Amino acid sequence: MRRTREVMILWAVALGLLAAACGGDGGEAVASGDQAVPTMSVRGVVIQVNESPGDEGVESIVVKVGDEEATFLLGEAVDQRWDSAHLRGHMLLETAIGIRYIREDGTLIAVDLTE
Repeated sequence: MRRTREVMILWAVALGLLAAACGGDGGEAVASGDQAVPTMSVRGVVIQVNESPGDEGVESIVVKVGDEEATFLLGEAVDQRWDSAHLRGHMLLETAIGIRYIREDGTLIAVDLTE
């Protein structure tokens, strides 16, 4: 479990650096619990769509950003039009999407997706 947490932290740091290099911004914030958490932005190609058990929609996506891959949980704020079919369409056509996300306890949580 500790090894998994260390890997997630390293991914988060690498993705943060990549987002900064790609023009990601930390200027906006999203409320998370009692405090505002700065958001970051990145563009990448969806390479995997993971659905929630029990047909509750998409749980997470794996996105290729440059030479790296990152997993994003889809937060409740993500527009419902980003369903499994829509995301798989982007995956099949290899069209990049924009992801605005927060980092919470080493987990990347998408708060908004854009074409």
